[in-house]
Amino acid sequence: MSYIPEADDSPFVHHFGYYNQPASNAVGQRLPLSATGFSMPGVSINGSGQLVIDAGVCVMVQLALLMERNDGNTYSASATWYNVTGAAYVGCTSRNVLHSSYGSYLRSPLARAVIKPSVQTTIECRLSATSGGAVSFTGTYPSTYHGRGWFSVTRYT
Repeated sequence: MSYIPEADDSPFVHHFGYYNQPASNAVGQRLPLSATGFSMPGVSINGSGQLVIDAGVCVMVQLALLMERNDGNTYSASATWYNVTGAAYVGCTSRNVLHSSYGSYLRSPLARAVIKPSVQTTIECRLSATSGGAVSFTGTYPSTYHGRGWFSVTRYT
């Protein structure tokens, strides 16, 4: 079992937000993070929806993939954090299989990574596997009753 020790005085800063629908459902597509309300020392979200982490800043990033479709077919997708600076996938993958009918939706396990870069680093969450065609990853099909796909960033001090 692994854990992240927390100090007694102000151990972390946390942000919870939503990601936006990717440009397509193809493998390698970024799930762009929404910068709305995001403010964290040493961490920012750039105009492409990528997370930029300053050197020496330790963060835990999580993304809960939401898949939604209602045509009776089976779909699958996985999302994994990708270190753009280091050109490598990092952390745990979120894997999801959905057999849809009448507005079915499915939340999946979290894509999660802990990163403490030695240089300024850009990361993003990417679709790492897909099959079955187009689905909504943001909870907008057929409507938003099921909530939305979300991400969180925890910065440890």
